[in-house]
Amino acid sequence: MSSGDIVMLDSINNDNFAGRKFGSKSSFYEIPCESSKIGVYKLSNLSTSTSLFSVKDIKSKCYCMPSNKIDKFIACTLL
Repeated sequence: MSSGDIVMLDSINNDNFAGRKFGSKSSFYEIPCESSKIGVYKLSNLSTSTSLFSVKDIKSKCYCMPSNKIDKFIACTLL
């Protein structure tokens, strides 16, 4: 999102989409550099409530993978 938030998409309808925000976003690793500088994040605290967002606010897409820890995800920014 243009706000810097990462949202898991639930549904899309023309110019809007419904999704849930992650409450926590941090670098997945720190060495040799912070992974957030290349668009790789560790995510947690996925909201249980759905919100509406404008498609125009999408900055980029991410591939979101479940982590080996419960309710944690790893997101990699795509082109």
